[in-house]
Amino acid sequence: MQQLHINEFINVTRYGASCPVIIKADDNNTYVLKTRYQSNLSLDGNGVAEILKDCSVYIETLSYLLLQEFGFEYIPEIVYLVIDDDALEDAKYCFKDTSEREQMALENIQNSKGLNLGVRWIENSEGAFDKFEVIPKKIREMAINHDAYVMNLDRDESNPNILFSKDNNKFYLIDFGNAFDTLSIFDDFSGNNSVDITQWFDKYIFDMHYLFFSEIDSVVKYTKRFSQDEILEIMKILPLEWKPNVENQKIAEILSKRIGNKEIFEDA
Repeated sequence: MQQLHINEFINVTRYGASCPVIIKADDNNTYVLKTRYQSNLSLDGNGVAEILKDCSVYIETLSYLLLQEFGFEYIPEIVYLVIDDDALEDAKYCFKDTSEREQMALENIQNSKGLNLGVRWIENSEGAFDKFEVIPKKIREMAINHDAYVMNLDRDESNPNILFSKDNNKFYLIDFGNAFDTLSIFDDFSGNNSVDITQWFDKYIFDMHYLFFSEIDSVVKYTKRFSQDEILEIMKILPLEWKPNVENQKIAEILSKRIGNKEIFEDA
């Protein structure tokens, strides 16, 4: 995956608990920067637990990579964005004497040296808040299927995480940073070598607030499967410095058991 440096910090987005930042990269394109460190994550006595530092960018990047492997086209381009000493100085200058939200974004940036996730900014786009009924069937099906696979419940009427581009009239699935059952799976793994991963093989995660809840029972279930080895091969694209890589074997086994498993759509 392409690695780019940050040329300019533009502004902090108004949405997202992780305070994503819109930046201009050295390919002259605009991206949403998702940082390794997120100040909204739970803390332990020594600050953010090591595995939690990178878990959001890890699972969001992996989610996009899996969607690419499924051949799904309605997602933004993703790249790796480098935060180095120059970027840190630029961020400090850009966000000095600014709002609390921008200070949180600066804290995230300062604790995220190395490779971070960049999601291509979709120009002239808006959240699909008033367009639920016209979202194409293919996108609705993939959203339900993929959200079930990666345990992503972060999609409701107030926060659909679906963008509509006015330029090409297309819808895009975005933002999987709270997948894996709102990241509770990483809390289980952190410092626990004996965790029972079978509990995640067929876990049902949906509730009535999920955007497409009424369609879950009737949706066409995707049958394409990925083996554990195939998922591990995809994971080789993820930066080695990201801490959750130590759990790749467990994550790959869980995903390989969930993908193509119809039980994950059934509320027992």
